[in-house]
Amino acid sequence: MLRFRGPAFSPFTCPSFAIVVTAPARGAYPMTVVQRDAHGKVTAKTTTDPAQRLSPGYAPTVYAGVKPPSTSSGTSLSGTAIAGIALLAAGVLMAIALGRRALRARRAGEREGELQDRLDEFRKQTRDRSEGPPP
Repeated sequence: MLRFRGPAFSPFTCPSFAIVVTAPARGAYPMTVVQRDAHGKVTAKTTTDPAQRLSPGYAPTVYAGVKPPSTSSGTSLSGTAIAGIALLAAGVLMAIALGRRALRARRAGEREGELQDRLDEFRKQTRDRSEGPPP
C-alpha cells in the first residue's frame, strides 16, 4: 500500500508525481486507487476486478517488463467514418439515379421530336393526296 500525503491538488488540474517500485516478476499489476477528500471521505475508487470496471479504458495498471495492450484495435471503423462512407455512398447512388433520369428524359424528348416530325410529314403527304393530282 502506498499513501500520498501532501497539499490538496487544485481543482480542474492534472497533477502528477512519480512512484518508483520494483516488481517481483514480469507482468501486469492492476492497482486499486482510492481518492479521498481533505476530511478522509472516499470520493472515488477504482477496482482491479474486470467485471466491475465502469470504463475498460481506465484501469490503473503497472506493466513491469511487458508491453501494455493497445487501447485501440486499429482495425475497426469509427462511427463517424461509417457515417461518412454511408453518406458518400448515398451521394453516389443519388448522382447515378439523377443521371439516368436525365438521360431517359433527353431520350424521351428526342423520341417525341422524331415522332412529331414523322406526324408532320404524314400530315403533309395526306394533305397533298386529298387535294388531288394537279390539272
